[in-house]
Amino acid sequence: MRYRPRHNQGITTFQIILLVVFGLFILAGIFSFALYRGGSSNQTPPITIWGTFDQATMTSFINKVAGSNANIYYVQKNPATFNTDLVQAIATGKGPDVILGTQDQIFSNNSLLITIPYQYYPQRTFLNTFIPEADLYLSSQGTIAFPIGVDPLMMYWNRVLLSNAGIAAPPTTWNQLVAMVPKLTVTDKTYNVTQSTVGLGDYVNINNAKAILSLLILQAGNPIVGQDANGNLIAVIGAGNGASTAAAAALSFYTQFADPTSATYSWNSALQNSQNLFIANQLAFYFGFASEYNILAQKNPNLDFDVTTVPQRDKNQSGQSSGSIQSTTYGNLYGFAVVRSSPNAATAVTDILTLTSQSAAGVWNTLTGLPAARIDSLSANPANPIEPVFNLSALWAVGWIDPNTTATNNIFQTMVTSVTSGQADPEQAVNTAQSALTASLQ
Repeated sequence: MRYRPRHNQGITTFQIILLVVFGLFILAGIFSFALYRGGSSNQTPPITIWGTFDQATMTSFINKVAGSNANIYYVQKNPATFNTDLVQAIATGKGPDVILGTQDQIFSNNSLLITIPYQYYPQRTFLNTFIPEADLYLSSQGTIAFPIGVDPLMMYWNRVLLSNAGIAAPPTTWNQLVAMVPKLTVTDKTYNVTQSTVGLGDYVNINNAKAILSLLILQAGNPIVGQDANGNLIAVIGAGNGASTAAAAALSFYTQFADPTSATYSWNSALQNSQNLFIANQLAFYFGFASEYNILAQKNPNLDFDVTTVPQRDKNQSGQSSGSIQSTTYGNLYGFAVVRSSPNAATAVTDILTLTSQSAAGVWNTLTGLPAARIDSLSANPANPIEPVFNLSALWAVGWIDPNTTATNNIFQTMVTSVTSGQADPEQAVNTAQSALTASLQ
C-alpha cells in the first residue's frame, strides 16, 4: 500500500514560505546540535518522549542507542488517557517534545504535531528505508512521523488440537481454515461450543475484533478511510463502485462463524474471550498481535502452541491468479512524532533519526520482541525461530488512518452485531457503517 502523492490545490504563498523557513530552522538546529554533541552532553536541550511502552524497556533502548548521557527522557503514559493527558499537558505548557504511538494515536493528535518537510527528509529516502505500511505517515507536505517498529497481527495455533484432529499444519488460506472447522469444532446437542476452531464471528468476546475485520476488508481490496484532493479524510468502506460489495463479502465471511445454521459455526456470545479460550486449550486458532506471544506463554506455560502468518485469500476468493495476490496482514505501526509546542523541534528531529537508525533497529527488536520498521533490519536470519515469521508479517503489514478509535470501535461492533442479530444483511450493515464513519470524520 504505497503512498501516492496527492494533488494539493490549496497551498498558499504563506504556507510555502513557512515550510521553507521551518526547513532552514531545522537544518540550522541540526548543525548546532551536531556541534553540541561534540562537547558536553549538558549543552543539548533535554527532549522528553511520551509513549505507552514499558518505562524500563524504553529507557534501556534510549541509553543503548543514543548513549546513557543523552539528554533524552522517556515517560510511560496510560493508553486509556494518553490523548487527554497530552492535550492537557500542552495547554499548561508541560507537554512532551515527542510522542511515540501507533498510527491511531498519531492521527488522533495530528493537529498537535509538526509535519517534517520533504526538503529536510526526502520522500524517496523514506520509501527506500521503511516498510510499506509506513507510507501512512506520509502526507503531501512531508513526514508526519518516523516509524520505529510494527506489531503485526499473527495466527497462533494449538499443536495438540490440530494433531488430535489429524491436521499436520495450520492453514495458509481462509478456504483451508474453513475446511478445518468440522474437524476442530466440538458442539453438544444444544449447539453449545465446547471446543472452537477459531475466534471469528462475534465482536465483544473476540480479542482484536476490529483489527481482524479490518484485515479481511483490506485483503478484499476495499479501503476503509481515504483522502480527498485536499487531504481531508473521507469514509470509503461503502463508497460504491463495488467497494461496499467487497466489504460486505468480508463481513459475511467473518460473521458466518457465529451462525448456528452455518457449516462453519464455531463461535457464540456465551464463550469466554478468545485469548482466554486459547490459553485454556479450547481454541485451535487465535488471531493476536506479535506482542501477545510472551503473554500467551506466560499465562499458560504448558500450552503447546506455535505462531504463523495469517491466512490469505486464494484464487477462488479473489478472482486473481495466486501469484498476483498481495500477502497482507494488519499491523500497529509505532512511530515518533514531534509535538508542535516543543521549543526544541530541531533537536527532537535529530534524536528521532538516531532512534530510528539502522543500528537502533536491532536494539528495538531485542528489547521489545517486535520487528523494526526498517526494511534493512528484516532480512537477517536470527537464531530465534519466531523472528522470521514476525519479520515476514512486518513486510506484509497494512493499516488505515483511524483518528477516532472509540467511534470506529462502536461502528465496527454495530456492523457485526447487526448482521449476527439478523437486523441487517452485510450490504446494509456496511452502508450504515459508511454513514456513521463519514459522520465521525467530520
